Amino acid sequence: MRDYKRLPFEGLRNCRDLGGYACDDGKMIRYHVLYRAEAPTELSGRDWERMREAGVRTIIDLRSMSEQKLNPYEAPDWAERMVFLLNTIAKALARGAVLYHCTAGKDRTGVLSAILYLLCGVEEADIVADYQVSDVYQKENPLFELVSEEMKSFLKSDPETMKFFLKEAHEKDYISLLKESGLTAEIIQSIREKIMEE
Repeated sequence: MRDYKRLPFEGLRNCRDLGGYACDDGKMIRYHVLYRAEAPTELSGRDWERMREAGVRTIIDLRSMSEQKLNPYEAPDWAERMVFLLNTIAKALARGAVLYHCTAGKDRTGVLSAILYLLCGVEEADIVADYQVSDVYQKENPLFELVSEEMKSFLKSDPETMKFFLKEAHEKDYISLLKESGLTAEIIQSIREKIMEE
């Protein structure tokens, strides 16, 4: 598959590869290993085929159970859930590419993407830009015009939102918090090895 930043699916408008950003140590995020998207509820048969061609072998649903129209559940705290997700991604990458999604593909996927990028030393300007582009892609969705103005406001991905998250991540040392909650050096190294390249 070619190195698309935004994947050409019919039923996904905000599906993109995390690859292409510069990291520390002169490396970059590898293409074809991590993807983020909105919920893949509108995929055609051809889209699912393309998903497989893109190497996706694992899909992680970040939506709450109520969003999935199942029974509610007690979610673990943020750090424990993030460590669980990072461990899951590290293991899943051994089988192939991983796609993770929420409902709109912006906030929950944005936070998980930001943490992955921070673990790899991606520049903050690139993290903010990656978050902000969801706003552009959401507006291309034909359903966007059918939602209320309040919902359109909710779907925005203003750069200030991610800048605030990154400021908090540094001030509260989220990476150390994740380590205290069970994120091991081995998992960090495994993720870096699998998603970074020379």
